[in-house]
Amino acid sequence: MHRFLFLMCQHKNEFMRPVILICIALMLVQTSCRKTSADENGQLKLNNCIERKFSGEKVNLCFDSLLSESRCPVNARCTWQGFALAKFIFKEGAQHHEVILSTVSIQGIPSQDTTISGYTIRLVDIHPYPGNTPAPVTASIEITH
Repeated sequence: MHRFLFLMCQHKNEFMRPVILICIALMLVQTSCRKTSADENGQLKLNNCIERKFSGEKVNLCFDSLLSESRCPVNARCTWQGFALAKFIFKEGAQHHEVILSTVSIQGIPSQDTTISGYTIRLVDIHPYPGNTPAPVTASIEITH
């Protein structure tokens, strides 16, 4: 038994070296992954950001706040659909741009989309709708270049 322990201790470095290297490799892979709070369908949670790459250029869009919510509640009869306004922060390099977008395109309120430095940002929708089961506020967004 003592001889077995002696051999294990003697070869411990040989066994531990691959384990340590594998752990370091896994940590590097994990930290290099893109950090995002939006899925690939563009669902961005309130107070979170998404990073996108276009031809090697990184841009970020952060869902800053829900400014206004006047949409018709679920299962209600309304004479007007209403709209929601959301504030986003668009980051391109060192430039930060505040953007207010609406869920509809109606004259007199902010637009449903905007273009900054060739990037088009479009607010498709905001969830949940008023009257729905409470859930985290998310914005469906599209970013194109």
